[in-house]
Amino acid sequence: MTQATPPEDWLAYLAWRAEQTRRTCRYLFRRCGLSRGILVDVGCGAGHAAAPYAALHPGLRVIGVEIDPAILSRAPDELGAVVGDACRLPLVEASVDAVMFHFTLMWLAPDKALREARRVLKPGGHLLCCAEPDYGGMIHEPDPGVDRSMSSRLMRGIERVGGDPLCGRRLTGLVGDNGLRILEVGSAARPRHYPPGDADAADELERVFVFRTLFHPRSGPKWRRRVRSALKAGGYFEYLPVFYLLARRD
Repeated sequence: MTQATPPEDWLAYLAWRAEQTRRTCRYLFRRCGLSRGILVDVGCGAGHAAAPYAALHPGLRVIGVEIDPAILSRAPDELGAVVGDACRLPLVEASVDAVMFHFTLMWLAPDKALREARRVLKPGGHLLCCAEPDYGGMIHEPDPGVDRSMSSRLMRGIERVGGDPLCGRRLTGLVGDNGLRILEVGSAARPRHYPPGDADAADELERVFVFRTLFHPRSGPKWRRRVRSALKAGGYFEYLPVFYLLARRD
């Protein structure tokens, strides 16, 4: 998140991302039998990813760790909100059953964050990387870019504000290098076709490109105009690879 990003825009972005990956998160929670115990949501934002699941499982205590107190103040009561740094978690060693990241590692020093996750996990505890993108593998047709592709401009914009646009492809190496056993890796995203004349598609794409403008403000309006033109003609196709990973501390 850039310092200039309005909180309301960022909250809307986080909510939209959580909505897009809801099925993957629920699958990972079920896969590791996460219905009770303690789950730490690192970089939780306002709790959009974990809080809905916690509400369904009274035996599960969710601790949301977020460095921005203004964002964290919007979290629901189901989330035990704690202001803290992902690389210095305010938790004792071997004290939690699961740690999750959701579009978070890409904004962190990932080795430090993963070492902290391993430190606080109990033996047998699970690491859930629910969603990390790979903007280098992004496909769009037609490309709304002008003199450079949209994906390359997004990558540079994300790097400028301290993010790693290729975090998704690095997940297995990062997690394996930090002493956690990988159990499963998969895709959390599907290709999308937005047909011409579809009002719902136009509304969703408008939201998507408002969020992308956060990372590249100069290009955002041009991208939006070109995508609107595509929707009036033959439609628009896009695929952004987003990966999940499940691991365990042995």
